[in-house]
Amino acid sequence: MNNNAGFTLATYDLANLNATVNDANNWLLTGDLLVAPSLANMLAGPAYTYVGSFRLGVGSYSVSSVPVPSAVWLFGSTIAGFIGIRRRKSA
Repeated sequence: MNNNAGFTLATYDLANLNATVNDANNWLLTGDLLVAPSLANMLAGPAYTYVGSFRLGVGSYSVSSVPVPSAVWLFGSTIAGFIGIRRRKSA
């Protein structure tokens, strides 16, 4: 990644990559995501820090869905907050 000052800054790295390809329209890429030492220094020292795993796929592979009740709850509370702010400003 290049920032506006013009020097290169390593941010993330991938490890333990696994690619499963059945055909051009049906593939899956999995692995681990690591944070570079320049970002992880404040968290864990000079080594790469494990952030989590990832799955990127196209085709008939299963996709995780967002749970509808919690999505509705978060969206509803946001709308209620905006209405409360709007009423406070108009009063």
